[in-house]
Amino acid sequence: MNVRTRTALRGEGPSRTIIKNTRGGDAIEMRTVQTTDVRSSITAGATKGSKTITLSNADDFSVGQYVTVNMLNDDSLVSIDDCRWCSSGDDGARAMQQIVKITDKNGNDLTISPGLYLDFYNSPQVFRFLSETPLQWAGVENLKIQNTTEGLGNLISMRGVVYCWVNDCELYNLHENGVYLLRSYGCEVRRNYIHHGTSYTSGRSYGILGTWGPSDCLIEDNIFYYLRHSMVLEGGGAGNVFGYNHSTRMFDDYYPNTDWLMGDMLLHGAHPMMNLYEGNVVGALLFDSIHGSASHNTAFRNHIVGEGQGLDRTIIRRLYPVAVEKANYYVNLVGNIFGLPGQTGLYETNNVPNDTTRIVYHLGYDAGNIVGTTADPKVKATLLRHGNYDYITQLTHWDADIPDHQLPNSYYLAGKPRWWGNQPWPAIGPDVPGYVSPIPAKARFDQLLSLKLPAPPTNLRIISTSP
Repeated sequence: MNVRTRTALRGEGPSRTIIKNTRGGDAIEMRTVQTTDVRSSITAGATKGSKTITLSNADDFSVGQYVTVNMLNDDSLVSIDDCRWCSSGDDGARAMQQIVKITDKNGNDLTISPGLYLDFYNSPQVFRFLSETPLQWAGVENLKIQNTTEGLGNLISMRGVVYCWVNDCELYNLHENGVYLLRSYGCEVRRNYIHHGTSYTSGRSYGILGTWGPSDCLIEDNIFYYLRHSMVLEGGGAGNVFGYNHSTRMFDDYYPNTDWLMGDMLLHGAHPMMNLYEGNVVGALLFDSIHGSASHNTAFRNHIVGEGQGLDRTIIRRLYPVAVEKANYYVNLVGNIFGLPGQTGLYETNNVPNDTTRIVYHLGYDAGNIVGTTADPKVKATLLRHGNYDYITQLTHWDADIPDHQLPNSYYLAGKPRWWGNQPWPAIGPDVPGYVSPIPAKARFDQLLSLKLPAPPTNLRIISTSP
């Protein structure tokens, strides 16, 4: 089923409007035809904050187009491991990327919006990835979508689209991804309930997967339950916000015998940068090294509990609220709460004794070897930690070089949002009474779990046998 520009596929609510995917493949698709061969070198202006760039030849670029700014991988910052799909048309050689819009043109000078989030200093170029006007202002809302057979595909696929949305939906029984965001800009996924998969093997049952550099998208106020991973960036991604989501019960290939704490918030392939994770309540943050690097990502005012609930086995391995693996540099962890009352273990170590010791910070290890000595000391050396409370030490730890201990309420919201209700704001942080109060997504999930069928009637008696 395809959704077109300026069209909303709107139901009457997830309990009343149900779309069943009986054939596999993508159930609903929003898509723009893409190209891989329109590029031009940037000769000036590829610096952080810049809104004007100069091309060697701008003939093939025009106002209103969405383009990717990228650069050749710098081995000191960007590594792709095996992720040759992490950027399109160049075998992974340009994994650091950001989507911008051309708002003005004067000769070879382009004005872009937004400005560049980082310096693109190593042979930068502009890449026009759409062959036509993008599909935009389209969405899916207020319905339930579910797979009814085994197979592959996504429940909702968004490929090369702009300002599209998935709101107030229930996505059930995932094959690959609940929502697939490929090289899209300014999209919104909010207040959805995404749960359960047909398989929990690698590459299956991801709540949301962003790949090939989605930029400036908002993933907000969702519930993720009974998946492999919830919020995943693989193959770039810049300026995205993952805000106030709740995630619990993640599983792996050994389901139902999973005993390993899986990552809810996951960086999984080169090179996501400048993304924000704020106000989420999850089991684990995992910036892994499986398919390459990431940098300059921030986690702010999250509650990361470092616990999981298995099925046939107890979750006893890899109990790390924060795992930042090798090649993940310049990470910012500010104002978070790590763990739960009563937990014991280590705050941090450079020599992990085994995979069952609980550790608040697991830093610089290789995805294939999480014990022993750290593989990449640069991860810790470039890590900023400020104002994080953990239940292992029962202390709030501040960066000694930052005298300011006043944390803002939010890094992306101007104030308490209208949809927040009567819950305390902010909900999480060392400056919050009790450290943690419910976020709306967690409160809705707790209500879902508390809903029970009515008890069967008792003391029934037949009062008449008449027809």
